[in-house]
Amino acid sequence: MKRENGEFDLADLVIDLHYRLRNERFEGDEMDFVYIDEVQDLTMRQIALFKYICRNVDEGFVFSGDTAQTIARGIDFRFQDIRSLFHKEFILESRSGGSAGRNEKGQISEIFNLSQNFRTHAGVVKLAQSVIDLLYRFFPQSVDVLKPETSLINGEAPILLEP
Repeated sequence: MKRENGEFDLADLVIDLHYRLRNERFEGDEMDFVYIDEVQDLTMRQIALFKYICRNVDEGFVFSGDTAQTIARGIDFRFQDIRSLFHKEFILESRSGGSAGRNEKGQISEIFNLSQNFRTHAGVVKLAQSVIDLLYRFFPQSVDVLKPETSLINGEAPILLEP
């Protein structure tokens, strides 16, 4: 029905971009490095689009984000999923000739977790951790299990206000 009405959504656009970039020659500028912050708000298919514009598979990609801050509906984000995607669609595809001219070693960097919070005081960090602990318990496959954050900033304990 969408197609009959000439309508499309973001998922349709991503599918179309993959098709065009895979089957037609990319005429735009290629990037040497791609840095993506808040990566948890992208789907795996959106992330996979970057393989068409950056040939530097060795060291050209840096992804940062927070698995507990996913805001996009329908996205269960884990960094392990990006590792799998990167291996399958970036490295293996470049070996099979899917993207000619790619330079790669076949190495995927380790995930580096930041656990020191420099912006938020310890009371809020502890409260947030209690919510994350609930995510771990009730949705164990939805978020990466990480070492709890710490903060050196002291402050008042959070107060829950009810309407």
